[in-house]
Amino acid sequence: MRLGQRVFVFAVGFSMTASLVACGPGTSKSSRTTRSVPVLRGGAAELPAFDASQSAGLFVGVRKFQDDPELREVPFAVDDAVDLAYRFALEVSPPLIPAERVVLALAGEPQKTESTARLEALLAAGARRGDAFPSDIRDWLKEQSMAAGEAGLLVVAFATHGLKQRQWEYLLTTSSRGSYIPDTSVGVHTVMSAVGKSPAWRRLVLLDACRDNRKPGSRSPVNGKRLELDEALAAEGQVVLAARPYAVLYDDPLRGQGVFTAAVLDGLTCRGPLAEDGSVTVEELANHVDATVAKWESKRAAVPGERSRGGISRTIDGSMGRFRLVTCP
Repeated sequence: MRLGQRVFVFAVGFSMTASLVACGPGTSKSSRTTRSVPVLRGGAAELPAFDASQSAGLFVGVRKFQDDPELREVPFAVDDAVDLAYRFALEVSPPLIPAERVVLALAGEPQKTESTARLEALLAAGARRGDAFPSDIRDWLKEQSMAAGEAGLLVVAFATHGLKQRQWEYLLTTSSRGSYIPDTSVGVHTVMSAVGKSPAWRRLVLLDACRDNRKPGSRSPVNGKRLELDEALAAEGQVVLAARPYAVLYDDPLRGQGVFTAAVLDGLTCRGPLAEDGSVTVEELANHVDATVAKWESKRAAVPGERSRGGISRTIDGSMGRFRLVTCP
């Protein structure tokens, strides 16, 4: 998904009750040609000291698909996007992204009362809200990717349906239509190309997509194969967290959140067991999400014809596994 810098890719899911599958890029592979290679120490890249003031984030949540009645609404997509943005900008202390450097591209409104309040708090603190049409998302993606500075963290998060057509993976927008997916959606390769050009050495991508719109509670693609994480994502300088190949991930209707997203949110807090040593690293978060998803899935009633393997896949390169996302007082 990104190359040459620190990139974290979380594939999350958000549909009705929902399953969650990773959406990898297509055959293209982002490359780093404008940045010097960081100094290597002990075989791992030495990154510049983290500076949150240089961070930037784009959080996309597509609940409604206005142009295609066959696309099932994703009830908690906006909640997932808002709750993640709020955690990164206003709940984590110190914040990982300043609120005024957050963009929310939303189609629909949050379902949960607390998510509505979080959205209002983000906007009051300076976050910007935009639409979730393909042209809007592409513009925000380019702007936010370049807004993140070398010492900051770039976060790009999508909560929507995912679909594969002719070997290319697409993230659906509010105007996506089944017959015109390439023209009305945003390709994962487009996302990864933009992220790969960011000056930021630390990059985190969360893709809560790839669901089956024909079955309540599933998050695999419609009229196509479930998306697999492309091997190109396991490139130098990346941390990749995603669904296992052909696996299904779910939403928790009682919590009003994707199970994967909920695990990420719970991991980014000083109140949980992960923070007993005073911090939460990328590797610790990855282990937590993997175990949480597997545990939740093991308690779920089996669905005929559904292949579920539990947990997530992850690729953690170099020193990024030790990067502290949360430092507790």
